[in-house]
Amino acid sequence: MTTMLIFLSYPEGSLEILQNGEKLAHELGDEEGLLQIHGILSYYHSTAGGNPSIGLEYAEKCFNAAEKIKDFGLMAQSAGQICGAYMATGDVVRCADIGGKAIHLLEEHRLEKDLFGLGYSAYSFICGFYGASLGWMGRFKEGADVVEKGFRNACEVNDKFAMGMTQLMYSIIVYQAGYGDETIAHAQESIKIHEEAEISIGLDAAWYMLGGGYYLRGEYEKAIMSGEKGLKLAKEFGVPLLVSGCYMSLAMTLMAAGDLRRAREYAEEALRISQECNGKSVEGVSRVLLGCMMEEMTPPKIEEAHNQIRQGISILEEFKLKPASTLGYLYLGEFLANANRKEEALESLKKAETMYQEMEITPKSHWLVRTKEALAKLE
Repeated sequence: MTTMLIFLSYPEGSLEILQNGEKLAHELGDEEGLLQIHGILSYYHSTAGGNPSIGLEYAEKCFNAAEKIKDFGLMAQSAGQICGAYMATGDVVRCADIGGKAIHLLEEHRLEKDLFGLGYSAYSFICGFYGASLGWMGRFKEGADVVEKGFRNACEVNDKFAMGMTQLMYSIIVYQAGYGDETIAHAQESIKIHEEAEISIGLDAAWYMLGGGYYLRGEYEKAIMSGEKGLKLAKEFGVPLLVSGCYMSLAMTLMAAGDLRRAREYAEEALRISQECNGKSVEGVSRVLLGCMMEEMTPPKIEEAHNQIRQGISILEEFKLKPASTLGYLYLGEFLANANRKEEALESLKKAETMYQEMEITPKSHWLVRTKEALAKLE
């Protein structure tokens, strides 16, 4: 039943089923069965369970045991789960490390097409997480190539789950790079695949990424509608980390649209949930947004907001989330410019410009265009 439970985003009663299986495997001394269930429990806790730390414990336990007995199926399954748990907490460096090794292992043994009884392509699944983690680190071209490889493999084995998931990860990479049209195209393709295959898990994230694409194009009404749809689904499916991500994305859009009251409410909710779930990427960006939405522009309040933004950037830098930390410097520069602290604003915006150029994004990137426009106003 585990594959169906995943595809349906763990409907009510899923945890009890898995816990009963875990108990039975213990009683029977079925080590292989126990490892398989631990792998599924890992994915459950990283998504619907809302506790990636527990998910990571299960995944590491499973991966280490599978590595000892050289069980490639279990290693592939648990590597995917470890990558998912690391991505959920924002630890993209470890996700890239495990994902890269797992992909190399599967390619070396020519196991790209093997489903290992999982019901989905472990290889494509890992490619999605690995590629997205590279994107979160600012290695956009490399990440997109890995995700494209995973998508092609999923198409060859007709794996709708992995096809939808890799398209979703593609949308995350191009959003980080600031390309609105491409974000919309990949998010729409992910939604189409998920809905046609009646796969729930990932559909909420695809809708909120669609909102992100419309945000980049300045189409705020469409962005809010898509983001609200993603938020509604994330709440229905019970995935706290995605709920926090939806709130964060909507806060950014509402702020741009001028609805600061709701933007603050959503950013505060994103921060609260992300702290409960240990979602560092959402926590960092939410702190940046809240600092930029300070209601009073008195010197003490400006300093308080400045510290909040800096704290958010520090979290994002600690986890090597380069596009997100660069965005933090962009927002910081805009905030300081509004506070009439021109020299500090120039310093922050020039830092953002340099970092975007280091990531080799093209001049059509929304983020780079916005940075250059902010610099031009000051200069």
